[in-house]
Amino acid sequence: ICECSYNGTIDISSLPTTLVQVDLSKNRFSGPFNFGLMGSHLPNVDSFNCQNNYFTGPVDIANLPAAIQTFIIKANNFNGTTVSLTNLPDTLVELDLSFNALSGGLDLTKLPKQLVILKLYNNNFNGSIDLYSLPASLTEIAITNNKFSGTLDATRLSNNLQLLYLDNNDFSGALDLTKLPKAAEIAFFSANNFVGTA
Repeated sequence: ICECSYNGTIDISSLPTTLVQVDLSKNRFSGPFNFGLMGSHLPNVDSFNCQNNYFTGPVDIANLPAAIQTFIIKANNFNGTTVSLTNLPDTLVELDLSFNALSGGLDLTKLPKQLVILKLYNNNFNGSIDLYSLPASLTEIAITNNKFSGTLDATRLSNNLQLLYLDNNDFSGALDLTKLPKAAEIAFFSANNFVGTA
């Protein structure tokens, strides 16, 4: 039911339990979304997309369907500081939480081993993050426009990363760009607090 100008709230318990894909994108839905029920009520869903709506409230994704591969909630009004990325299904390939009002720190050390795309940009996430323990499968990481801090050793990033969007954060220290990931095609580091010459 994407791009249909539907509005109102969504009661996840009213959706058919046999659904395999859920696409609510580009409508005018609002209110909270109970992601905590997805694992039990929508166990067969492998693709979920609710981008470009007006959903609000916290994001609890600790109980996603075991078969989920794509999870996209970008461009809503989700908020809160309790987003946990440490108990996601191993099947997850793409995770996009961008363009919301999510905040707090994040643990990126226990992401699904098959994850390929991670998009967290345009939120209010903060604190230091470990970018050196990312899944070897990851080819794109986008964390632009947050408040992540700490030092960044670009020489320790996974060689499989092709797209790196790390700009507009609070990273600091010296930055060595002479040994970027071997697969790197695009790398943005601007608008941080790096010092010295690259």
